[in-house]
Amino acid sequence: MRQYIVNDKLTRNHIQSLLTFPQESLILSTREHPVLLAIRILQIGILGLVLLVAVPIISYFLTGNLLFALQIIAILIAGITGLFIRETVHWYFHIYTITNHKIIEIRY
Repeated sequence: MRQYIVNDKLTRNHIQSLLTFPQESLILSTREHPVLLAIRILQIGILGLVLLVAVPIISYFLTGNLLFALQIIAILIAGITGLFIRETVHWYFHIYTITNHKIIEIRY
């Protein structure tokens, strides 16, 4: 089996499960470029920062309850952190594989 480029840590069993045709060989296995992940993280960060500033201020002026505004901040921080983690995991487990017979997009 001839391998040209393998950027990911694929085991021999993973490679064999991808190769289904006779005389098929792996040419390339890679992820999206990390810059695309950085752009998505930056977008989430900017939107999160705007929400972290605007929503508690608006809720404080509408309700007059500081504890409620602090609870909203805690919920927003948890949600934004969850989005960061989700995007990172999605990027890490989204792999493109090219063989001499087919192109495969793998999403875990």
